[in-house]
Amino acid sequence: GVNIPRQLEGTIGAQKIFSLIREEFQKNNDMHQTLTIVNNLIISNSRRVQGINIGVVYNNMFYLLCQYEEFPDYFTLYYYQDESLSLACSEPIGNYNWQTMKKGEIINL
Repeated sequence: GVNIPRQLEGTIGAQKIFSLIREEFQKNNDMHQTLTIVNNLIISNSRRVQGINIGVVYNNMFYLLCQYEEFPDYFTLYYYQDESLSLACSEPIGNYNWQTMKKGEIINL
């Protein structure tokens, strides 16, 4: 249900989203801004977005986007970070002090 108004590389949605991230990053060279733009483009060019969770590693930083319109228990992301470890997952595991991402939030670890 996503109809971005330009041709994107790829045959499946994940490949096209990766192409979109690459294209937008080449324009502004800022991954946080790129994920904001990609999130807005997908939402504004879709009939409905159940959920979008994107993780990108760039320049030794881990960027996460958590977006959903429904099923927050399913689409919410959790993260943990200390001086030597950064983790992200869709369901808390282990005994880490997990933080919960908010709808529409973009963070970098």
